[in-house]
Amino acid sequence: MKRAIWLTLIVLAIGFSIFYLRTWVPFMGISGNSMKPELNPGDLVLIKEVLPREIKEGDVIIFEVPTLVRETYKYPLVVAHRVIEINTKDDVITFNTQGDNLGGPDPLTVRTLDLRGGVGKRIPFLGFLLLFVQSKQGLISMAVILLLIGLGTYAPEIDQIKRRVQREVFSPVLEGQQETKQALNGFTSAMTEYAKHLESHTKAVQDLAKTTGRLSEVVEKLDKRLSEEDSNKKSG
Repeated sequence: MKRAIWLTLIVLAIGFSIFYLRTWVPFMGISGNSMKPELNPGDLVLIKEVLPREIKEGDVIIFEVPTLVRETYKYPLVVAHRVIEINTKDDVITFNTQGDNLGGPDPLTVRTLDLRGGVGKRIPFLGFLLLFVQSKQGLISMAVILLLIGLGTYAPEIDQIKRRVQREVFSPVLEGQQETKQALNGFTSAMTEYAKHLESHTKAVQDLAKTTGRLSEVVEKLDKRLSEEDSNKKSG
């Protein structure tokens, strides 16, 4: 019972972590070179809270990219780029952005609802780990880890099931194979004895044929001798 509770908690924790890491987290991993040398690939950037009206031109902001733009221009889900222009219309604030190493502005206008915040502290190389966890390979790895934990938790039960299957399924098959093997051995022995029996009869027939042949020779010789004696009597 305790193991089941622990396994359930582990499943829920990993499921929540996957959902959390795939949706919103207070940090991001830098995957490209668009902001070098300010932000380098593999940097883990902490996202600090910032209000839209506090942002100034030249600030680096972190924002989500709409699906259409991601699919069309191959952008990642979350981007950290520099603000090059602030637009205010009817008290609605939007931002035009650009990567420092890109040749032109981003093909979108950042809305306040897409804004996640500004750039806080940076930790080199740790972002690679986050990027891996957020990737398909990372999700598969977490699923494999969860499977191994489950197998380790229920190892005794799995061993009992394996023994039961072996006893109830494979043992009758093995016994049937043993009976079949014994029957084949018996059949083979019987055929061997029958072959020996035939061989003895064949030898007797062969001996009889030889004796018959010799008897025929004797009869021929006797008949020839009688014929010669009969001829001699007639000539005398």
